[in-house]
Amino acid sequence: MTLAILPAHRHALLLLGGGGHALVVADAARLAGWMIAGYLDDRAPTSGLTHPAGRWFGVLADLERVSARLGRCTAVIPAVGDNETRLQWLTRLSAAAVVVHPSAAASESSEIGAGAYIGALASIGPRARIGRAVIVNTGAIVEHECVIEEGAHVAPGAALGGDVMVGARALIGIRASVLPGVRIGAAAIVGAGSVVTRDVPSGVCVRGVPARETQQS
Repeated sequence: MTLAILPAHRHALLLLGGGGHALVVADAARLAGWMIAGYLDDRAPTSGLTHPAGRWFGVLADLERVSARLGRCTAVIPAVGDNETRLQWLTRLSAAAVVVHPSAAASESSEIGAGAYIGALASIGPRARIGRAVIVNTGAIVEHECVIEEGAHVAPGAALGGDVMVGARALIGIRASVLPGVRIGAAAIVGAGSVVTRDVPSGVCVRGVPARETQQS
């Protein structure tokens, strides 16, 4: 399925998810010029509290009904922190928005896939490729020619040297560093503050300086 990337100035934005990541995406989207239509989430909002993502339209299973009601001028973005869930919801969309915080810097030669979120003060270098439903979070650095495959998450303050490859659904923890040329396998986890000096196999969790394999908790 081909996913279109929809421009902020032509569409309102519907968020899939109402948790912490949705709050961040909604805030960045407003600053980037989106009008927020509201959100879907399986948890009903707490009575009396105004949600930053706007109106609650119902549970996630209501997506088709709500999309039809809101019409073609509403774009959708999966705004949940869990990598697997974000990708699953992306597959249900015929088109997906990209939200880029206005303080982020992305090279003109970089590519950003549908459903991705680029956070405040993040930096995307030349010829970097950011896959579908990827999160490059607050202050993260993705250097030249990096490839981040779909559904991965580069957490706040993490730094990827040039020509790093991050596999699908992998997590690079807060303030972790990955040296140039290193390959991180699919669904691997790099612990917060770690320094990765060599390739990490798929599904493996590494932590420390230098990072070494450890059991996932």
